[in-house]
Amino acid sequence: MLNLVLGVLSGEFAKERERVENRREFLKLRRQQQIERELNGYLEWIMAAEEVILKEDRTTEEEKQAILDGNAFAVLDYSA
Repeated sequence: MLNLVLGVLSGEFAKERERVENRREFLKLRRQQQIERELNGYLEWIMAAEEVILKEDRTTEEEKQAILDGNAFAVLDYSA
């Protein structure tokens, strides 16, 4: 009788452990997807800002070329 109870409890604990592991994997995947969405949004925001900078009259040719080359932070001075 005791073996039967222990067997049932063991099976229930194994199922619960599997549920916890599945939940942990799901949350990890969901967090990774959220990070990717945030990164994509941030990159889109940067690209939109670069387009605005390129269209400004006060942007120098050197700054425009730096943006086009991907080295905007090396040339642009944001202190002004």
